[in-house]
Amino acid sequence: MELATSLLDKHTPMTSDRPREVMINELLGWGNSPAFRNHDETHKKMRRVLASALHPSAARSYGSQHVDTALGLLRKLASNPASFMESTDAAIGAFTVRLAYGYTLKQENDPILSLVHNAIRYLVIAFSNHWLVNDFPLLKSVPSWFPGATFQKIGKKGYELRTRYVDTMFNMVQEQVRKGQVEQPSYVSGLLESKGGANANSDDIYLIKWTGASIFTAGTTTTSSVIKAFFLMTCLYPEAAKKAQAEIDSAVGRDRIPGLQDRLDLPYTDAFVQEIMRMYPPAPLGLSHLATEEIEFQGYRIPKGATINANIWAILRDPNHFSSPHIFNPSRFLGPNPEPDPRKFIFGFGRRVCPGLHVANNSTWVICTALLSVFDIRPGQQLTAKLAKLGGRESDRLYELTEPYGSG
Repeated sequence: MELATSLLDKHTPMTSDRPREVMINELLGWGNSPAFRNHDETHKKMRRVLASALHPSAARSYGSQHVDTALGLLRKLASNPASFMESTDAAIGAFTVRLAYGYTLKQENDPILSLVHNAIRYLVIAFSNHWLVNDFPLLKSVPSWFPGATFQKIGKKGYELRTRYVDTMFNMVQEQVRKGQVEQPSYVSGLLESKGGANANSDDIYLIKWTGASIFTAGTTTTSSVIKAFFLMTCLYPEAAKKAQAEIDSAVGRDRIPGLQDRLDLPYTDAFVQEIMRMYPPAPLGLSHLATEEIEFQGYRIPKGATINANIWAILRDPNHFSSPHIFNPSRFLGPNPEPDPRKFIFGFGRRVCPGLHVANNSTWVICTALLSVFDIRPGQQLTAKLAKLGGRESDRLYELTEPYGSG
C-alpha cells in the first residue's frame, strides 16, 4: 500500500503515462480513451473536461437518477430474480447512457446497450489474453489470414463496434444540439452547447466525443462488477446483510429506498459497501503505468520504459493493514481506529485516478442499499455446493466461484 501510493502518487510526473498496448490502443481503437492514452496535453484537457461534470458536487446532483436506476433494477429483479447479472448490466448501462448522452432506453433489449456491451466484450477479451503483437508491434502488418493472426480479426471487429457506438451516440446528440431540440440534457449536449453547438471546433468536438464515450464504457464495466460482487457477498454473509437491513429499516423505514441524503445515518451499510469494494475491487490489477524517466525509489532503480502495476487485489488483502483479510467484515471500517478506506485505491493512483469515481461510488451505494432494503438474497443449491467444495466462505479460493460471463 505504502509503496504504491509513494511511487504512483508522489512521482506522478514520471509515472503518469501508459505502456504501449498495440492490441487495445491501436487495433481495437481504445487509444483515444482517457483511461488508455498517454498523459499528454490532450489527456490533461480530457481530465479537466471530465472533472467539470463529475466533481463531488456535480456527482451529488445525479442522486435522483441513481434512485431511478435502483428502482428500475428492483422491478426487473422482482419479476425475474434469475436475471440479476443481465439486469445489473442493463440498469447501469441505462444510467450511464442517460448521463453521457441524455438517451433513455426505448425497449428491454435496446440495441444501443447491445452495441456497447459487444464492444466492451472485445476489450475484455483483449485484457484476458497475452498478445504477441504487444511484444512485436511489427506484427500489426501481418494479414488476418496468416497463421496465429487471430488478433487481427478480433481487433477489426472490436474496432468496428467501438467506432459505431461512439459515432452513433455522439452524432445523435450533436444533431439535437444543431436543431435546438435536445431531448434531455446530458454531459455531451451541455458541453457542445457551451462550445457553440454546431460551431464547436474540431478540438472541442474530439474532447467531448471521446470523454463522453469514456463515461458510458467505464460505468458499464466497473460499477456493474461491484454490484455483482454484492450479490455474492450478501449470499455468503447473510448475518452482515441482516445487520445492514436492520439499520436501513431503523433510519429510513420501509416506505422508500435510501438516497444519498441518508448516507451519514447508515454507517454500517456504508461499511458493508466498502467491504465489497475491498474484497472484490473492479480492476484487481488496475491499469499499467509507464516510467517515462529513470526513477530511484527506496534503493531500487526503475529504468525508463519500465511498466509499473499496482496490485490492488493484494493491497486490499494485506494483513498488515486489514485484519483477517479473507473474511468479510464491514465493522473493520467503523470505530475509533478504522482500517484504510478501499475507495482510496480502487479508482487508480496519481494523475490516472478515475475522474468518475464520485459518480461511481454514489451509484454503487444507492443500488446496494436499495437491494438490501427490499430483498433477502440467499444462495442457490449450486452456489452452496460449490462453496462447500472450496472449504467454506472464508476460503482463499473464492475466486474459483467465478465463471466467464459476457466475454465469450
